[in-house]
Amino acid sequence: MSQLITIQNDRLTVAISTVGAEIQSVRSKTGTEFIWEGDPAVWAGRAPIMFPLCGGLKDDTYTLNGKTYQQQKHGFIRFVEFSVVRVSENEAVLAATETAETLATFPWRFTFTATFRLEGDSLAITYAVENKDGDTMYFSVGGHEAYATPEGVDAYEAVFEQEEELAVNPLYGNLLGHDRQPFASGSVLPMKKEYFAVDAIVLEALNSRAVTLRRRGGGRSIRVEFPGFDHLLFWQKYDAPYLCVEPWNGMPDFIDSDGDITHKPYITALEGGKTYTVTHTVTFSEGE
Repeated sequence: MSQLITIQNDRLTVAISTVGAEIQSVRSKTGTEFIWEGDPAVWAGRAPIMFPLCGGLKDDTYTLNGKTYQQQKHGFIRFVEFSVVRVSENEAVLAATETAETLATFPWRFTFTATFRLEGDSLAITYAVENKDGDTMYFSVGGHEAYATPEGVDAYEAVFEQEEELAVNPLYGNLLGHDRQPFASGSVLPMKKEYFAVDAIVLEALNSRAVTLRRRGGGRSIRVEFPGFDHLLFWQKYDAPYLCVEPWNGMPDFIDSDGDITHKPYITALEGGKTYTVTHTVTFSEGE
């Protein structure tokens, strides 16, 4: 049965559901809510974790050792009931393991642990994947936090920590094209809802490992530091009052994918008995 776990400090209060270890709320002590409300009429997600896939597969299938498996876009972990390992005032640790249902689509025994820790105005989010089998496990993992933009996404801009020559990989349905296209240059990307008329901004290559989503002219800002992640995406349901800032290790299939999971670009290969860990940290500010 699902629970709502709460951690807090003198700056922030964070609520996390045991279903998917999904953040439900990040609220300041003055009452500012930073997370999208999850209106199911628009998009019911708030901050789903993606595992064992980021994005989609060609025909929603992959092969391993000649056997074909079905796997849905972004994987299954967001639907799994996590157990509570421990909770303190400012930290929560939740874990999920394989089930008969997951083994049918992802043939490895695993433990997925999500740790949430508050330090001042920052929330550190750590994913740990333990491969409990002897064979190499192939997977992707990513964050999908949706940050509230009540004034509309056009009132915001993304500020990268370094100068960038941004190029995007176009999406063809759930699949990526190879024809990377120039998109913008500099360290500041003004957001426009038109960017999301098709789907997402997919940044396969970046110099930066931190980006700040801030309201132009002052006000709320959210800084996402993602030193262990290779890719970054921005997404919203067109013209909705939120923006997802998504650090990913992994990408959707390319349009010419052969379906073999061991050939998939950017897939993580984890040896049996090993544990993979990655952290991103989000800092919240109400501004002036």
